[in-house]
Amino acid sequence: MSDPQNLLHQFYEKHHFDFERFKSGISLILFGLFKKVVIADRLSMAVDVAYGDPAQQSGTSLLIATFFYAFQIYCDFSGYADIAIGSARIMGFKLMENFRNPYFSASIAEFWRRWHISLSTWFKDYLYFSLGGNKVSMGKHLRNLLIVFAISGIWHGANYTFLAWGILHGLFLCMAVVKNKLIGRMGIERSTSSFLQPISILITFTLVCLSWVLFRAKSIEDAGIIYSKLHSISTTDVITLGLHSNEIYFSYY
Repeated sequence: MSDPQNLLHQFYEKHHFDFERFKSGISLILFGLFKKVVIADRLSMAVDVAYGDPAQQSGTSLLIATFFYAFQIYCDFSGYADIAIGSARIMGFKLMENFRNPYFSASIAEFWRRWHISLSTWFKDYLYFSLGGNKVSMGKHLRNLLIVFAISGIWHGANYTFLAWGILHGLFLCMAVVKNKLIGRMGIERSTSSFLQPISILITFTLVCLSWVLFRAKSIEDAGIIYSKLHSISTTDVITLGLHSNEIYFSYY
């Protein structure tokens, strides 16, 4: 949630009660709870149905569930982060921002500068730079990216799906490095058109969503079924997410 340089010295400082800080911390905690309980937990019901048995789902159902999962995992992770940051703020500690509107990123590299920032920073500082970062030959640079993201995938869970998810993001970044290198050698100027920005954001969001399939699927086989069905979406698909109105809305009775 915070790098050591930012946090450790705060343990030796005196922290006095501050009402404005308390109010700000409570607001952040409540916002985090809203994202977790109201958004993420509601979306998870549809996602669990679709990903529980993808062979029985239509392509459209899986597309909607994948889109839902992108926001479920964001609201889950960022909700927990908001609660932790808000709790620390009440006690006088300042933790680093952990999510910065990641789905508005215009590239995968930018996505990783905005998503789970504390973890990304740790991997960058203690693994990526230790391997040489980008201050090496291009081949070793690409190797370093793949190693870091493969380990990042394993860090999330002991399943081949997580490893594949990490390697996929590593490949995305490797392709971006190669593309930028070729553009530089050819002397092509990069377009800064405001028209292209939304397109880049949409492409990045699509790639991230497709990678979430691996992260959420129970197995590589299930992920293959989901990708296959996403590739064959039809207008006649039946949406079978298994939700009823009383499951979508909160009941106070």
